[in-house]
Amino acid sequence: MGRIDIDVTAAGKMPEGNYSATVVKIEYQVLTGEKWNNEGTTTVDFDSWVAARNTDKRVRAHITLNVPGKGNIWHDLYIKEGALGFVRQFLTACQVHFGKEGFDFDLCIGKQVGITIVIKEDEYGVDSKISKLYKV
Repeated sequence: MGRIDIDVTAAGKMPEGNYSATVVKIEYQVLTGEKWNNEGTTTVDFDSWVAARNTDKRVRAHITLNVPGKGNIWHDLYIKEGALGFVRQFLTACQVHFGKEGFDFDLCIGKQVGITIVIKEDEYGVDSKISKLYKV
């Protein structure tokens, strides 16, 4: 038997590149275990999420975006001091107002945004990741 010289590690993943996507869903999640995975993450309603955010619990917004002809891709926004630049980038891409008084994630549903996809490998394997969000 011979070796086939082809990399299939990213097979079935959304290819790298720039795409137009629609924000279709935002879920509010709280870290209830040790890792952000199926066993350690709980999806909650918005009021419970805000209440958790006001404690020492870690929270994120789990966003589903649809790329026509390619399918869905997911992006997580962590609501903590060091990651708020990514939240701002998302809101700007959605053209949703934000300021000192805060913002409303629900206004992002249905919005068209530009996304840049890269293939990255992490502890969970190889996957398509959003590296940038921008206005279209």
